[in-house]
Amino acid sequence: MTIEVSLQIKLLAAPTFSEYDGGNAFMFYEKIYQRCKMLGSGAYGEVYCFEADDQTKLAVKGEMLFHGRYGYGSLFQQEAKWCQKIYGLGILSGDPKNSTIPHYVLMPYFEGKTLANFYYGTLKDVFFSWIKTADSINQLHTQHHIVHGDLKSDNVVLGTCFNPLVSHDDREKAFVIDFGFATKIHAHRDIYIASTDENKKRYRQHAPELFGDADFHIASPTHDIYALGILLRSMYIMFLNQNEIIEDLVPEHQTLTEVKENLICEDPTKRWSIAKAIFMLITTFFSRISKPMWVNFSSGLSLEKMRGATLMQDLWKTSAGFAINMRKKELELEQGILARQGKKSNCKENKISGLTLLESEIRIQNASALETIVARTENKFPDLTAGVFSQRTKTLMDELSRVAPVFH
Repeated sequence: MTIEVSLQIKLLAAPTFSEYDGGNAFMFYEKIYQRCKMLGSGAYGEVYCFEADDQTKLAVKGEMLFHGRYGYGSLFQQEAKWCQKIYGLGILSGDPKNSTIPHYVLMPYFEGKTLANFYYGTLKDVFFSWIKTADSINQLHTQHHIVHGDLKSDNVVLGTCFNPLVSHDDREKAFVIDFGFATKIHAHRDIYIASTDENKKRYRQHAPELFGDADFHIASPTHDIYALGILLRSMYIMFLNQNEIIEDLVPEHQTLTEVKENLICEDPTKRWSIAKAIFMLITTFFSRISKPMWVNFSSGLSLEKMRGATLMQDLWKTSAGFAINMRKKELELEQGILARQGKKSNCKENKISGLTLLESEIRIQNASALETIVARTENKFPDLTAGVFSQRTKTLMDELSRVAPVFH
């Protein structure tokens, strides 16, 4: 049998996804996708990975029998709709009104691990993973105008999605999954959780105002913000347990706890914005700037207004610019002391000029350009990291390099 004939037989045997009924293969865009592994399961569905001969991968979520029927067709239909809108691929198989047959959703496959299965070797891993997740939630709120409604470590994949049907971007991102409870902002949330101690523990990712009377549940970004606070704490606990570290010995413990507590305020109107939470975590990467200085600086910012597609760029330019400016002011103070003694340091002057250039470049360039910007600045001002006290400026350059990747 020739390869061509074999392929034709496969094409005839495999249904298109719109007619998929739970078998081991289906056809999509003239490719045969075959079931290769199970990715996970939830309360009412299982997710499998399907792979084509060219190694292109897709994911399929299938409904499980619940109390003798398949009654979640409307949720599967909603998930397909949101996956299509957010990721460019979301197709439903099965009649959502028919509870006698299972329903299926075709969606993108994300290569990576959920936050629940991730290994956090350093606190930086915790912060970076959480910040990427927070940015993804911010995009849901500002670009797609929805509340996810069930944010937890099982529902975030940290990884990549390189599929020509979906994305040509192979950068690592936090991909939020499971949109069964997603709701448009300001719309009524069709959710009821009895206000019992057991439920509050079991569904701890849900904000306290969601327990009880369902008539007053209006979808608000503050619901996801609360869940982000719970998620930050759970990721931090995983880091401590995985590395057998005592919580009180972590220098960043106080800042992390402060961020978490302000995200999960009982009063939803007092919960921190995503921008402020990210900003406060970023401050821990700059060792030579005290927390009171950061707090004083942030009080003059409009962090609450930072949102939308430019959130991460704005936070990068703001935090990096301030860190550079603080080092520059330190050098200017030292130069002023020398001036009063009738002296002047050409090396310090060179550093100040270099930092001024670097600061101006960062304000117009994305974080991904940092390495190029620094190299160009050092080439023009060779004394930038030279001299007796070079370590302080070099430390700043190293810290900028450490934090920049989370912003691009």
